[in-house]
Amino acid sequence: MKDQFVEEVLRLFPGAADELSEYDGLLHLQMGVFERHMTEAIERRDREVVVRGFMLAEKCYRQGDEEMKDAVDVSFAEGVLALLSPDAKAWGWSLMPKLLRQLYTDFWDGFSD
Repeated sequence: MKDQFVEEVLRLFPGAADELSEYDGLLHLQMGVFERHMTEAIERRDREVVVRGFMLAEKCYRQGDEEMKDAVDVSFAEGVLALLSPDAKAWGWSLMPKLLRQLYTDFWDGFSD
C-alpha cells in the first residue's frame, strides 16, 4: 500500500517527486508532502485533483495497515484544511469524504473543550 500511495501521489502531483524521494521510507513525511500539495490544490479550487486526492487518502486509511492509518490521520487529515481561508476551507470541506471529516473533527474538537 505504501508504494501504491507514492505512485498515486506522483500521478496527482508530479512536482512532488524530489521531495517524496528525499523522504523515501518515511511515511509520515511523505504524507506531509501530499497534505501540502492537497492544501495548495484546495486553494486553487482544483476540483478534480482535490476529489482524487481525498479518495486516495480515504483508500489509504481504509485499506492500509496501522502505520498508514496513523499517517493519514496525523499527517494528512488533521492539517489539510487547517491553514486555509474560511472560503477555501468551506470549499474543501464540501468535497471531503465523511471518514476524513471525522478524523479532522476528532482532532480539532479537542481544542474547544
